[in-house]
Amino acid sequence: MKKKIIHTSIIIVLLLMIVLVTIYQKSQAPLFKAEERAIALVKKKHQIKSVQNFYWFHSKKSYWTVEAIDKKDQVFFSVIDTKNKHEKVYLETDILNEKEAKAITMDELKLTGKEVKEARLGLIDNEPVWEVNYKKGASMGYYFLNAKSGQWIKHISNI
Repeated sequence: MKKKIIHTSIIIVLLLMIVLVTIYQKSQAPLFKAEERAIALVKKKHQIKSVQNFYWFHSKKSYWTVEAIDKKDQVFFSVIDTKNKHEKVYLETDILNEKEAKAITMDELKLTGKEVKEARLGLIDNEPVWEVNYKKGASMGYYFLNAKSGQWIKHISNI
């Protein structure tokens, strides 16, 4: 009797794990598809050695950003409008990188590294912007920085 209960429990746990993995994969499918499309667009226009990061930025418009290294070993960001596929390219030497944007946010808002969750690069009013997401205590927030100057643009807090 005990063996039957153990076997049944194992089967139920395995089925539950399969269901959870399937739900996770389906929920992530749009992100993976967007990343594949963005990388394909960048590869058509640029000779790249590797892709470092992918960001999906939503504001008034939606943008895909691919951080890549080209054949000359230059790091660049390709920011692509998801609707019309227009691209703006920024060299890492010309704008803040993700680590710098997070560091500025931590300094300005007195946050720890654990409180800063993620950052995404996109465009607002045709200017490159880092959106840094953080969670402090029970509240969440977004801190927007101009990617060229590091200056604060806007802050959405207490979400």
